[in-house]
Amino acid sequence: MSKKSIMLNMLEQALLSAPLGMSRSEIAKQLGIHRSTAGRYIDDLSAILPVWEDDDKKVHINRNDYLHNLQLTIHELLAVHLGARLLENATDKYNPHITSTLKKLADTLKPLSLSISGYINQTVAAMEARKKPEVSFIDILQTLTIGWADRQRVRVTHYSNRRKENTVYEAAVYYIEAYPPGKTLHAICKCKGENHLRTFRIDRISGAKLLKETCIIPEEFNIEEKLRYAWGIWYTEGPPVRVKIKFSPEAAQRVRETKWHNTETTEELPEGFLVWQADIAEPIEMLPWIRGWGASAEVLEPKDLRERLREECGKMAKIYRNG
Repeated sequence: MSKKSIMLNMLEQALLSAPLGMSRSEIAKQLGIHRSTAGRYIDDLSAILPVWEDDDKKVHINRNDYLHNLQLTIHELLAVHLGARLLENATDKYNPHITSTLKKLADTLKPLSLSISGYINQTVAAMEARKKPEVSFIDILQTLTIGWADRQRVRVTHYSNRRKENTVYEAAVYYIEAYPPGKTLHAICKCKGENHLRTFRIDRISGAKLLKETCIIPEEFNIEEKLRYAWGIWYTEGPPVRVKIKFSPEAAQRVRETKWHNTETTEELPEGFLVWQADIAEPIEMLPWIRGWGASAEVLEPKDLRERLREECGKMAKIYRNG
């Protein structure tokens, strides 16, 4: 590799690690070269990468257009394909980045497996046919993604369904998570002036703007630990609640076949019954799943969850009795 190639690679890495950009003098100092030489390398890199200079004379790489080089085996390509399909099915918003990813996968897989490549293209066609892009949603998601990736604070306008009003926050994006039960995407954030984390439903965000202010995500933040007791996306600062559900013999085998929560345990009962239990942050979040089992599931604990379902069953019985 020539000296010029090495220096261009060093410049590329320097710009990627500086989301707010670098001045020419900062680049020259980091690379150990003269400022005029840095200018020539910037021009050379601009010919092959989306490099630009802002009004403050800061040099950037356009992170929206920057292409990452990634080498994957056929099994890893299939894993990305399955992940993209799961994400598509977990949301009700069309995301063109998912279909563009799958198109690239299909092209890459074509020499290895024409049949798998063809199936991926069929998936893309079906996605594009059934959903139309919502430009504002995609713009907001992209802004949050850049804020998360670059540790850059984002001004967010979020609608509270409980208060029926919009509120503006200056947020540090800690994580972006899909929530399959609600077919939504959520951003877990730490907002300026607050000591706790907030979870924003992204389709309730009407505006998102990157701010020229960096933020630090604490090293101790661990998303797996934060969501350890969540059934989906709900978490609390307090201790989790023990949930116990008794399943009928007809449903017990289906329950055994799947690991529903990372804290779950099961107990076999006479005549094929099964007691499933887990520690859950917010048991109310489990209601759709429990309802889906119908009369095959009986909530034993906690008492308030059992009572809520008892009341719901009474209302349902009344509706169908009167129908």
